[in-house]
Amino acid sequence: MTTEDSTVPEMHGSHPSKTEAVFLALLEDIRRSAALTKDQIFNCWRLEIV
Repeated sequence: MTTEDSTVPEMHGSHPSKTEAVFLALLEDIRRSAALTKDQIFNCWRLEIV
């Protein structure tokens, strides 16, 4: 059994793997949706106050 195709890449200073690229893209997605949600919540909160 090899660890080449492991879902949890080990950090040993190699070039970014496909898994790492996907993970970074997922993080960016989460960051975007989180910011969007924060804006929506803030807008709703402003409407409630006003």
